[in-house]
Amino acid sequence: MKATLIVSSLILIFLSASFAETVAIDYTLESASASIDPFTIPNPQGGADITISPAITLESGSFGALFANADSSGTISDGDASIIGVGFEGALSLVLESSIDVLGFPIPVSATISGPLGAQQLTSSEGALAGLSIYSETAPGMYEVAAGPLDCSDSAFGVFCAALEVALGIEFPIDGVDSTSALPFTGGQFADLNPISSGGESSVSNQIDFSFPISPELSFGVEIGTRWVETERMLLVPEPSVGLLLLAALGLGLRRAR
Repeated sequence: MKATLIVSSLILIFLSASFAETVAIDYTLESASASIDPFTIPNPQGGADITISPAITLESGSFGALFANADSSGTISDGDASIIGVGFEGALSLVLESSIDVLGFPIPVSATISGPLGAQQLTSSEGALAGLSIYSETAPGMYEVAAGPLDCSDSAFGVFCAALEVALGIEFPIDGVDSTSALPFTGGQFADLNPISSGGESSVSNQIDFSFPISPELSFGVEIGTRWVETERMLLVPEPSVGLLLLAALGLGLRRAR
């Protein structure tokens, strides 16, 4: 009798764990700010160095989050989590400043290289939620990052843009700059994942870091602080497998036998 009770209890515990629900939440981008320090490169043609001031503006974005440790009411607990479908669109701008000699006098010049920027997550990331707030990645997803076409406009009637083509070994417009570097979502800080009955919505703040190449010799790092807000959530209830159904039948049979 005692052994039957133990086996039955273990089966019921296993079944309750196996049937854990998943909460899926969709988020959209509310705001973003890029922190990129200006940097200076030597002028390959000699003369004054070239100062580069990058800027990025994100106009829209979205992603989905899956929280695997939820109960039948949709209450989320710490545990396995995943980030899927991160994507955003915006614009990239590089302001380049230097000087050129005209009749022996240095004349300040500037040029702006600009164009659209976009990224899309190719594979989901896997990780864990701790403290109902911090998401830590154990397997970062991969992303496709693209900018372009990038064109050049300047204050010297095209003279500085033409000089940059020679100096950087490129030709405007640049058709596109691609990158498949990971954009880790780790460190994303969620808030109000289990909103109160008044209908509150969750949000998440995160810093996205990645390196952006302009040419084989020129790249710069980007730090984008983002804030995302919940737009929709769904409770996903897994369907029982044949094996779990057999275990359930066995558990019921043992309880009847008792």
